[in-house]
Amino acid sequence: AGAQLDLEYRDLFDLLNLDDKKRDAVTDLIKARMGTQMDLGFKAVDKELSAEARAEAAAALTKSMAESSAKIKEQLGADYDKFERFEKSKPERDQLKVLGTMMKDQGLSLDETTESKLMDAMYSERQSFKFERDLSDMTKVQPDNLSSENVDLYLEQNAMLQQQIQAKAKGILSQEQYEVFLKSQESQQQMMQMGLKMWQKMTLGTGEADARD
Repeated sequence: AGAQLDLEYRDLFDLLNLDDKKRDAVTDLIKARMGTQMDLGFKAVDKELSAEARAEAAAALTKSMAESSAKIKEQLGADYDKFERFEKSKPERDQLKVLGTMMKDQGLSLDETTESKLMDAMYSERQSFKFERDLSDMTKVQPDNLSSENVDLYLEQNAMLQQQIQAKAKGILSQEQYEVFLKSQESQQQMMQMGLKMWQKMTLGTGEADARD
């Protein structure tokens, strides 16, 4: 996990021109935050715990994330905005990785300018979209938010968001690139839905989660 984290953040740290001391300090803070996310995140949706215990875990997670962000901001100063954008754009960065691999398999590629435009369009559309109940960030999901009704509503609204993103991408990519983009988008959405179903089974039990499948 540590090696994967170093690989994921290496380009950002190079861009920010962090010295080794600051790079290590920020890396340690991110690792600690990831551990807290896993621990408290699982407790917040653990059906074996009482509603009160899950609510306490969710509140502790929210507090811990705020404290972690403050510590990282203290380390990075004016560069924190770039770090925050990097973290918030993880879904887009993940899809671009999948897209790059799929395009390579088709003998296609994206130049840096086109990739940057696509990244900005995808990110801007997602950030400006108003979900009634956003389930995209599990660290912000409250214990009782994963009912079938809430998940169905989120998936319905997320499908609308993906259509908006498709419209933006079509104006940026060639027809061949766009067709591969649609496939990469479908792959990412399938992974997201699998993740939601996993969390549902943890918080609701297999009965309701399996029934909605």
